[in-house]
Amino acid sequence: MKLTGEEARNVVYEESLRSEWEAVSGEEIIDTSRWSIIRSRVFKHVPTGKTYMFSWSQGATECQDEAAYEYEDFYEPVEVKEEEVLIKKWVPKGV
Repeated sequence: MKLTGEEARNVVYEESLRSEWEAVSGEEIIDTSRWSIIRSRVFKHVPTGKTYMFSWSQGATECQDEAAYEYEDFYEPVEVKEEEVLIKKWVPKGV
């Protein structure tokens, strides 16, 4: 599925297309750079029932004027599926 940058931005910011897209996960920070924060979120395309991950870059400070997909003519989100994953984590003793 290919979207224009404006359509992708509207999905992420939930300004429009609400009848077509529904957020099914919270927003996550997946990476950072010196000037940007890379975020992702999963949305369900209501007409097809398929789920897609959207990833975008946003300015890290008030001086970085960068909105999601601002400089992209087209964006193709990645189709994803939900899967249970076991994660091991180190925690302090006694907790």
